[in-house]
Amino acid sequence: ERLLHFARHKKCSAFSQQSALSAHAMEFFDPHFHIWDLSPESTSGHDPAVLTECPWTTTGNSKMYTEVDYEADCNGAPEVLKHIGGVFIDVMSACYPGTPGETLQETCIQEAHWVAAMLSKSSRLYRYAPSACLEAPNASATLSKLAEIPGCVGIRQILNHEPHWPRNGELGDLLDNEQWKKGYALLADFGFSFDLQLNPHQFAKAADHIQNHPNIPVIINHLGTPTLDDLTTKSNQYWDGMRKLAALPNVNIKISMLCYTDKDFDKSPVVLDAISHILSLFGDDRCCFATNFPVDRKDGWPACRLYPALLAIALKSGLTEEQQRKMFCANARRIYKADS
Repeated sequence: ERLLHFARHKKCSAFSQQSALSAHAMEFFDPHFHIWDLSPESTSGHDPAVLTECPWTTTGNSKMYTEVDYEADCNGAPEVLKHIGGVFIDVMSACYPGTPGETLQETCIQEAHWVAAMLSKSSRLYRYAPSACLEAPNASATLSKLAEIPGCVGIRQILNHEPHWPRNGELGDLLDNEQWKKGYALLADFGFSFDLQLNPHQFAKAADHIQNHPNIPVIINHLGTPTLDDLTTKSNQYWDGMRKLAALPNVNIKISMLCYTDKDFDKSPVVLDAISHILSLFGDDRCCFATNFPVDRKDGWPACRLYPALLAIALKSGLTEEQQRKMFCANARRIYKADS
């Protein structure tokens, strides 16, 4: 009841540091966040034409969102969840539309080294899933260089097509690209996982491909990026495809970026019912809660609002404390090889 009380409030000032929750706050290992540097002298390789500035940073430099800013954001509701680390997820696969994959690979490696250097300054536990252009002829060489970076455990390459995310307007649907499929198979050689971000109409096609590679762990991003339309008028397509993905034991899913579907997702029966159904399909061993900071922070969901909303979802779904601890921490640590 105390958690539900907190979840009803949107303003950070509504949260009391003296809450009884503080003694029992669960550990949170966040499996989806970004950091970036858009300053002209940056060595991160990030694209200021695609990525946005973050005006609330600790230094006042809105062009840089660093590990310090991320951890400050994640410390925003310590009476609810205790942040212990997480997984950096690439932003490079959204950058530089029109640049050939073979050319972009060096920038992907540049991003990975910059991220590793930044996060190594922290005492918290981190892993990395940067990007690689699997359709490019130098995919194997790129993966080999990424594998040399301690803490790099997988990659993400955004696949959203029609509607496409920036690079995929020209690349097309990579799930139809035979060279990309060969590059995907290389992930197994390096023990890498694949973060799968795609649109609902691509679910079934992705499942057909993934089932041929059972040794590559897959993590669906952001509930599969559904719009409200995908969960209502197009719900058959969404759920038919999601059932195919959930049937594959190497596929996991992140409950995150819910404000993309509905900016007030915590009040949306459609979104909340969808999460409940996702939990029934994947079970508590293959689902993870995540922040998607700084994106969701910018969209009005700081920790003091997001954490209680996620905990309220967990409680309303009937999850036990043990199941909650898995979905806020243990599952992500296992999936991303951060459990030892």
